[in-house]
Amino acid sequence: MKIVHPSLALIVFELKSYDTVKSDIIACACFPVKCLREGIRFVPLCDKHLKDIKGSGILVNLKFDKITENI
Repeated sequence: MKIVHPSLALIVFELKSYDTVKSDIIACACFPVKCLREGIRFVPLCDKHLKDIKGSGILVNLKFDKITENI
C-alpha cells in the first residue's frame, strides 16, 4: 500500500467476531502511521466503545518500505 500523506494517515486494527448473520467488532486500535516504528510491537486494544480492555492486545510485525519519487 502506498501512503501519499503520512502525516494524515492512520492505521486501524479490528478484531471481529463472524457468524452467519453479521459480524461484530470485538476490539480495535488506531494509530497515526507517522508514530509507528518497525519491528514487533504490542498493540493495546479497546472495546467497540473505545474503552481500554485491560491486559489485551495483539502482537504485530511492522515493516516499512521507503520509496522516494522524483517529482
